[in-house]
Amino acid sequence: MLEDFRLKVFMAVLQNYSFTKAARMLGISQPAVSQNISELEKSVGTRLFLRKKGEIVLTNAGLAFKEYAARLLSLYSAVGEAFSPDSGESRTVRIEADFLAASSILPSLEASIRTSFPGVSLIVDPPGSESGCDLKIWTEPHKPELSLEESGSIIGQLEAVALASDQVTHFDALWKAPVGVKLAVWEPYFPMLPIDVAANVCVRSYSPEAILKCTFETSDFVGILPKQACFFVGLDLLPIDLRFLLLDLKMVVPDHFAGHPFAAFIERILRETYADTR
Repeated sequence: MLEDFRLKVFMAVLQNYSFTKAARMLGISQPAVSQNISELEKSVGTRLFLRKKGEIVLTNAGLAFKEYAARLLSLYSAVGEAFSPDSGESRTVRIEADFLAASSILPSLEASIRTSFPGVSLIVDPPGSESGCDLKIWTEPHKPELSLEESGSIIGQLEAVALASDQVTHFDALWKAPVGVKLAVWEPYFPMLPIDVAANVCVRSYSPEAILKCTFETSDFVGILPKQACFFVGLDLLPIDLRFLLLDLKMVVPDHFAGHPFAAFIERILRETYADTR
């Protein structure tokens, strides 16, 4: 049977396409990553990665194995949770979350949490709460250069989308917007907009619902907000590249909660849902 940890090493290398970055993510040495990948390849009986001029390339066999690895890890996790001494405990978990995580991300996990941890009830507090928390989940504008500490807390990335009514002419860049088009922008995105684009912003709001309502009811508005906060009823998704509005989804587990099955479950499901989009 393939060992759980080797599969985790495989997925870490796959996510980073770097043995060094995978080692940092897992908190082990780079030689340990290489050894685990080598042993995994021996177990599978084929090469999973090719090392070419300092780059890591996934082989065809590696591409096929990726699907099996994800399923096996999910099964390992399910077994661990089912037979964990803590799996049936009744307790309250406090999560400190910003507006986007609290309003759009955590609710999407509710069914999975209820199924896997029926004894756990959640309390979500705003940032800076002094009541103490078991997990911290928040979003920040993506920065090209990150410190090791900053990158260590990133577990996924969130994309922005542009929405409009069917009366707005389609265009592929904000700076190519037809004359008269106005922007309704989710507030945290505003400081990230180029100056010429920001000049067209007429509505700013922390409420995704307010942006959607404005865009839906006004024919010359384009709404810009996180993809996770959208429901596309009666609105068109415009083919606009908004990678400069990329958000990093971050999570930190305080020492008292580190190693708890619930924390591991949340981290795994968030990584699977919000994989790196760069």
